[in-house]
Amino acid sequence: MEKKVISFDLMKDSYWVQAVMYFPRDEYLRESWYSVMVMADLIENNNNKSKIELDEEFLKCLMYAPSIDHLKEKTVEAVKKGVVAGDFLSSIYLMHRFELSEPSINKATHICQMFAAETEYGDATNLKKSRRQVKEIFNEFKTVSHLWGAYRLNKAYKFSDESKLFSENLEFFLEVSAGLLEFGTTFIPYRARPAEPILVGEEMWGLPESVIARHLESKVIPDRLITFLENYSANEYQY
Repeated sequence: MEKKVISFDLMKDSYWVQAVMYFPRDEYLRESWYSVMVMADLIENNNNKSKIELDEEFLKCLMYAPSIDHLKEKTVEAVKKGVVAGDFLSSIYLMHRFELSEPSINKATHICQMFAAETEYGDATNLKKSRRQVKEIFNEFKTVSHLWGAYRLNKAYKFSDESKLFSENLEFFLEVSAGLLEFGTTFIPYRARPAEPILVGEEMWGLPESVIARHLESKVIPDRLITFLENYSANEYQY
């Protein structure tokens, strides 16, 4: 399998990073979303009303892209799943980082379920929260879970205004993502069967070697993480 890497030339391109996050396994939707967003940006910022030149491949993506409404619908669905995948990886990362007892896949699943149970999304729907759903979503978005994990860590340990996360602070965001990727491809969760790291490096959307991994420096454990773990019972996760 050829390793997928977010091109260095596109590292500062917020639209491409987001396209990868939304549609890691769907090349058609990924390229369609990217093309439509770039085109919209070009039109909006074309202050002198000059002609916009497009290369053939870009034009083809625009021609065969689905409707804006369809892309919006798919993006909303992707964000909901990405949040779950990001919470899954980042919760194991935080448990390990703060030396909490026995960081495990079951505990990460429980945290995702607890968070989903008390969270209502912007369209008044809830996040998926059954054990099966959490597992399926993480597997679907595993290849970009380090990117979503960084997005979720920004909620607990704000390193950027959300409006600047994929623009002015994109490089910092990718460094945090690299830290999670480094962790996920080396750490073996407690009682994992088989005893393997959470992530497989060759399967991931990688980052350029020039991106230096950045790890959490804060000594403050999120209150919600502690609360969720206090409600955890290993007996509920016996199969």
